[in-house]
Amino acid sequence: MELNRPYYLLLTDVKGSTRLAGEVWGSLIERLKAEVGELTGRYKPALGLSLNYGDEVTGFFEKPADLYAIAIALGEAVYPETLIRFVAVKGMIGAASQNISEVGGPVFKKASVLMDRIKKERRYSRWSLGVSQVDRALDALSESAHFVRSNMTPYQREVYLLLKEGLNQSQIAERLGKQPQSVSDAVKRGGAERVIECEEAIQSVLKIL
Repeated sequence: MELNRPYYLLLTDVKGSTRLAGEVWGSLIERLKAEVGELTGRYKPALGLSLNYGDEVTGFFEKPADLYAIAIALGEAVYPETLIRFVAVKGMIGAASQNISEVGGPVFKKASVLMDRIKKERRYSRWSLGVSQVDRALDALSESAHFVRSNMTPYQREVYLLLKEGLNQSQIAERLGKQPQSVSDAVKRGGAERVIECEEAIQSVLKIL
């Protein structure tokens, strides 16, 4: 970590964590810890990812390309018990520490403000990557994808995840032991293709920043 350059901070929060009971919360946290470890190995952040304050995952990145994919993966780790919220912020750090809780600086302050804001507004995410037009587009795309995704039935969500992996509808039907028409109906009623379109658009924007 260097003090003279900006980083991208991803901050996620588990929605409604205080309302989750003991065994449910314990199981969820174990899944979240496992996912954090797997994502750290896969995406190799500049610092983190780490689970802090019981229900927050934070990580610093040199480029923004993987921020949304990580947020989605963390959301899957806590599903179906609850959801996550996230903010992604570009900014300067306060200390070149290898302990993420000691880094601080403007980027953390801005992320905290935005997290408080989305909690009050009951939003899913907020982007602040330094270009206002890009931030607005990413806000709209991620909120739209989340709205559709969070209203899917468990079966529609399963079909969506397999479609996102690259399977076609015939392959999904075979994998799940369903009729092709059943899978087709799940894709249409669940809005899977619309979500994937939004997600691919987000990834395209992040890769060119």
